[in-house]
Amino acid sequence: MEKVTGIIFLACLIVFIGITTVVNRKKSDNRYLNMEFNGRIDYVEYDIKEMPTVTIKGNDYFIGGLYNFHRNIEVGDSLIKNKGQYYFKLIKKSSGDSLFYDQ
Repeated sequence: MEKVTGIIFLACLIVFIGITTVVNRKKSDNRYLNMEFNGRIDYVEYDIKEMPTVTIKGNDYFIGGLYNFHRNIEVGDSLIKNKGQYYFKLIKKSSGDSLFYDQ
């Protein structure tokens, strides 16, 4: 009987973890989809995992969770993100080159 109870508990735990993972992923997706900005980067900071947080027009945006920018973002660059889309467009201040980042 204890073995059956343990198996049921383990199965419930696995289902709970699975549901939690799906819900958190959906929240993350919605956060990125709802983001919208277009402007010059006033400040950029990279965390220990090299994920950037940028300041544009006085608002801070953590944009590194799903994208790998390879430390390409610099103060003075322009960054564009339209609501409802996953991709970012980075325009380099020094060269004017446009770099696109998508999931």
